[in-house]
Amino acid sequence: LMHLVFGLLSAVVTYKIAHRFTQSKRWSLLAAVIFYSNLVVGWQSITAYVDLGRTFFEALAFYLLLDKKIYKSAIVLGLAIATKLIALGSLPIMLILLWARKGSLKMSIIYFLISIFVSLPWFIFAWINTGNPLYPIFSGYRLDWNWDFNILRLADPISPIYVMVLPMAIWLRRKLPAVLVIYCLLSFIVWFLTPHSGGGRFLLPYLPAFSVLAAIVIKQTRERPVQKILLAMVVVVGIVSIGYRAAANAKYLPVILGKQAKQDF
Repeated sequence: LMHLVFGLLSAVVTYKIAHRFTQSKRWSLLAAVIFYSNLVVGWQSITAYVDLGRTFFEALAFYLLLDKKIYKSAIVLGLAIATKLIALGSLPIMLILLWARKGSLKMSIIYFLISIFVSLPWFIFAWINTGNPLYPIFSGYRLDWNWDFNILRLADPISPIYVMVLPMAIWLRRKLPAVLVIYCLLSFIVWFLTPHSGGGRFLLPYLPAFSVLAAIVIKQTRERPVQKILLAMVVVVGIVSIGYRAAANAKYLPVILGKQAKQDF
């Protein structure tokens, strides 16, 4: 239930980010639908992995940064780092965006220190229990950098909508919000440079921003037939995702309905 709630909250933040750029409920809802239609989101919503918690905190940190609530953004990003160590990779992204918007080295240093301070209890806990504050990094953990991958065939699948709108995004690049484009580019680079053992699961925290950008691209598309096709594909992907998750979750129904004992399951 905790991770399901984090997934729903991530969808809400996706809506809020989209509304900030589009000022439209319709297109903001589309961004939220694109986000939650990812198979990796549906899967994570029924598991005990922490990635949706990280996703919520990172998306919220980005939203707060856009809203010029710098200190709150730093605190929330610190919570993301405390949730999953790999979220440290998002700290440079936020610092670059902050520098681009504020041009203040002092503010960037304060942001960095707040984020690290908030997550510091975890580093201390890891150091006391393992002797390594960055556990499991540098503790014999095998880092899997697999450069031979297909973005549409990751271990944890993401929506094909992002690839579909990419040509239009390149064509409309001057009409898209620069800060959102920069965030998406930097986040993809960070994901690309991190071990790919998590597949789409490690890309999950950046999907809210990708979804917002996809919704804006569809909105900006002036060719109505193309726009209608993309909207139809969003609906199709959503229906397929719901159907797939329904089939995958059907095995739990006998237990939920009391027809099968937990031990037998």
